[in-house]
Amino acid sequence: MVLAEALAELTAARRTANPHALRTALRRVAESAVTWRERI
Repeated sequence: MVLAEALAELTAARRTANPHALRTALRRVAESAVTWRERI
């Protein structure tokens, strides 16, 4: 997943106030950030 997509998913999850969706989105942001950093 691209970091920008993960951030967009996080933004959408924050609007829903759904704790499960928020945790999932935060995990995807973290995974994307690690992947992005590894590519550098």
